[in-house]
Amino acid sequence: MTGNHKNNTMEVFLGGACGRTTWRQDIAIPILEREKVTYHNPQMGVGEWTVDDEKGEMLTKDEAEVLMFVVSRETRGVAAVAEAAYLIGADVPTALCLQYMEAGTVIEGKTLDQYEADDLNRGRVFLKSMAEKHGVPIFDTVEKCTEYAVELVRRQRGCLKLDDVREIVDDLECKNLAFNIEETRSGFLLWISTEEKCAYTDVDTVQHGRKWFIARELKKSEVIQTIFKAVMTWQEHEAREHFKYQGHRIFGPHFKVDELVALCQERKEKALKRS
Repeated sequence: MTGNHKNNTMEVFLGGACGRTTWRQDIAIPILEREKVTYHNPQMGVGEWTVDDEKGEMLTKDEAEVLMFVVSRETRGVAAVAEAAYLIGADVPTALCLQYMEAGTVIEGKTLDQYEADDLNRGRVFLKSMAEKHGVPIFDTVEKCTEYAVELVRRQRGCLKLDDVREIVDDLECKNLAFNIEETRSGFLLWISTEEKCAYTDVDTVQHGRKWFIARELKKSEVIQTIFKAVMTWQEHEAREHFKYQGHRIFGPHFKVDELVALCQERKEKALKRS
């Protein structure tokens, strides 16, 4: 690996074919180092990887900003196919190199027959379908795939990170409201909470507001404006709960949509009868 990024995490995880393959050292790493992109190389010597290494590897993948998978014709491995398909389906930024197997190919001293080649290619066809469905480009060379990974990293560098949003939230104050943040694959979810009496039971409970989406591309001012909108909506919610006419919460925020539709339909039918 090379260099350090924010929080000492690597920007690109070099996943896919391992064993005796050399695509990382020969092609991918020189491009990443030339472009000053940090990376994690999980490749170990043949037979060195154990189940105990899985936990650390999974953590590194979670922290990486871009996952690069090379499913090459140099490997019989199927784990990378399943993993890449899952991560693509989860909308993780992914760069994918996909190569198909051919009968007669020699891997680790063993020759693939047509049956095994077809079987391995079925997994690759599924991965191709998942990538196409989610708009992930497919490359047939490691070089092109690495260049795309660099492009994805550059896009991510200008985006918000969880620590960025937390730093903004830590500087906010509004009465006794708490601001909660949850990271998703495509951005962040923010919601307000506080402990107060329930408007219906008069019992102290923790109240939670709706969740607001914050895209990674937002600027600091836009994030704060979104949170302010969340506060305003919270206050409107409170006003609707406490505003009554003849003892009823006529503008209450908890009417179900189907109930409102039924009310509208009833009024429409009455209007038609009068006409």
